[in-house]
Amino acid sequence: MTRNLIISVLVSLDGYIADEQGSVLALERFYRDHLPAGVVDWRVPPDFDTVLVGKNTYKCYYHSLLNMTQKEVIVFSHTPLAGLGANMRCFSGDEISLITQLRANEGKNIWLFGGGDLIDQVVCGDLIDQISHLAPQFD
Repeated sequence: MTRNLIISVLVSLDGYIADEQGSVLALERFYRDHLPAGVVDWRVPPDFDTVLVGKNTYKCYYHSLLNMTQKEVIVFSHTPLAGLGANMRCFSGDEISLITQLRANEGKNIWLFGGGDLIDQVVCGDLIDQISHLAPQFD
């Protein structure tokens, strides 16, 4: 059974993900301020055990990724990264080959949370099974 690749992307209508300094905080604040009532968690898909991120997403969400101790976190980067947690590893090879290999292995879904470069590669590789979306989760 093939694992599904689920992507999430935070992007504005004009196509920008981060500001000139690489921060996504302003965009996140805007989304949080405009979420529909009842939405508790709008980015994290259910039933996954592997998270794929690019280097910039890793830098922006380092603490959140570090807290995902029960998940494997793979950071795509062509330069070494300091401070990787026990659940993290850096990968600098062919992204499409790695994702294809991960999908063929046993496990839960794979979540790609990243920026335009990484998502562009998986789109071109025709690897996306699902795009995560807002889904109300009521208490």
